[in-house]
Amino acid sequence: MSIQVTNPDGSRAAVETKTTGVDGTFRYSMTPSAAGEYSIMATYAGDAEYESSASSMIYTAIAPEPPPASNPDYDFMVSGNQVTTPTGEVAYTGSSYTAALQWAVKQSGKSVYMPAGTYTVTAEINPASGVTLFGDGPGPSGTVLNFEVPHLVVLPGVTDVTLKNFRTTGYGDILIAGPSSGILVQDVTAYHILGGGAAFWTWTSGNSVIDGVKFIRCIADTPDTFGFLLGGDGASDISLRTNGGWTKNIYMEDCQALNCGIYGRPNDFVCGFDLCEQTNVENVLLVRCSAINSWMNGFHLEQWPNSINVVLEDCVSSDNGVVRGNGFGYAWNSAYTTPIFKNCTGSGNKIALFMGPEPA
Repeated sequence: MSIQVTNPDGSRAAVETKTTGVDGTFRYSMTPSAAGEYSIMATYAGDAEYESSASSMIYTAIAPEPPPASNPDYDFMVSGNQVTTPTGEVAYTGSSYTAALQWAVKQSGKSVYMPAGTYTVTAEINPASGVTLFGDGPGPSGTVLNFEVPHLVVLPGVTDVTLKNFRTTGYGDILIAGPSSGILVQDVTAYHILGGGAAFWTWTSGNSVIDGVKFIRCIADTPDTFGFLLGGDGASDISLRTNGGWTKNIYMEDCQALNCGIYGRPNDFVCGFDLCEQTNVENVLLVRCSAINSWMNGFHLEQWPNSINVVLEDCVSSDNGVVRGNGFGYAWNSAYTTPIFKNCTGSGNKIALFMGPEPA
């Protein structure tokens, strides 16, 4: 018995020979080389007892489903109380969304994706070094984290963290605690934040150093606190301000502080941007940032031993100083420091544009 196989491309495989059993049957198997239609012809040449005969069949080989491609955009996805990989494998199952999210962001060097949706967060979230945490956008229909407790914190000693494309609300202030470096916060909106030092803030304790933080297109929208704060726990008594932490190489681009402290506030000194508060600052650059309708000043720089190379470029400060009676309400409070203003404008502020020397 000869077997002839015709491949999907029309080529023919080598003829194979099979011997029938006593019952006149035989078995034949093959492994398809490719997906497609195969023709198999079995031919019997005949002998003294039996006439020749032939029979054929056609079968179609279907390619197996390829394994899911690894998504280079993330290592883990957090949905519900599970953390999954791009191939759908469950990496972790927690007791809640918060537990799953905390587990994922504790995996150093990993990228963690949060799909669009609104999620309740019931504990402080602390990304590990090298983590990128991102969602499907900072709008109300994007990825929304509703914090029932403070905060989303980059803890002391953590470096190279990226937070982007999501929205926080409730107690979801974003805090970067020194010492730390290499932090990027991009396309994040903090909406109606209920507590914390600011919607977005850095904090140096003792003589710690924060070096290298970028805020890109971040919006502090109607927080019950400051919009942006570079702060620390240095002495509040001016005569004792001889040391303290350092906040260096800070860059803010297209950031907005809107309605800060209007509906709630810890005190009457809430500003849109507080760029020097009980910490030394060096190399701080703001580009196209705006403070609108703040409770007190739009932009504020407190007195401190070292305020070096603070530059505001193409920034806008308008309609600030909603509070009356405390003598503030300036677009720019620079009485204690000498920042550099480049093409900055303001209007509608309750007191004046500048507290302190007005730049040329």
